[in-house]
Amino acid sequence: MLKNVEESKAGELEARVLELWDRVYQAWMSSVDANGVGGPSVPPSAVYASWENFVDGVQKTPGE
Repeated sequence: MLKNVEESKAGELEARVLELWDRVYQAWMSSVDANGVGGPSVPPSAVYASWENFVDGVQKTPGE
């Protein structure tokens, strides 16, 4: 049986997942766009920072 996660923790985790998704998507789109017409360029360090932020949030989420 899964335990309920506090709403604030669930919201924080959701925000981290969305941030990670945004960074990965932006990095992918900027790598596909050869003309530089797309959105802002996203350096790999920004994607890595979002990943670290996500992992940190998951590790702080209460377990079973």
